[in-house]
Amino acid sequence: MTKTPYEDTIDRNLYIALEAMRGHLVGPQRNGDIELVEEDDRWVMRFDPCGSGGRILRGDPEEGTGSRVLAPYEFGVLEEARPWTWGETGVCHYCAHCNLALSTIPAERWGHPVRTVDPPLWRGEDDPATNRKCQWTIWKSLEAIPEREYERIGRTKPQLPVIQTGADRPDAGGTTA
Repeated sequence: MTKTPYEDTIDRNLYIALEAMRGHLVGPQRNGDIELVEEDDRWVMRFDPCGSGGRILRGDPEEGTGSRVLAPYEFGVLEEARPWTWGETGVCHYCAHCNLALSTIPAERWGHPVRTVDPPLWRGEDDPATNRKCQWTIWKSLEAIPEREYERIGRTKPQLPVIQTGADRPDAGGTTA
């Protein structure tokens, strides 16, 4: 467990996210196109589409195939709103792992998400929610992460600072103060 302040991890977090998603074949021709927008309090990355979940919902024009939610594939989407679906319905099964890996598990371990995600949602083949860009947000400070991002994953925004180290972590078997 590192004691590095959150703000000191932002550049590395952004770099790793950009490189990983570039290699994840995002964009309409699978060539790694990523929209990156810097705002005062965050970095926003958009994938149109994501190389996995976005293509599952939309289909793949490069291969000339339709949505993987429809026949003959019939991949599933989550029909109940849960913390691991950002409180939404229509999240493809694959997309739910982004919630766990980027938001829920980091919030359990460190008290905050490392990235927040707004995935496309299955609402039908031609619906704007199905065809919207997947969006990842890297917040520039813990203070900037809005309460709603914690609520979407079934948590309450903690008082800062939130990093728990060593035996102070509830899951480490130690005592908490």
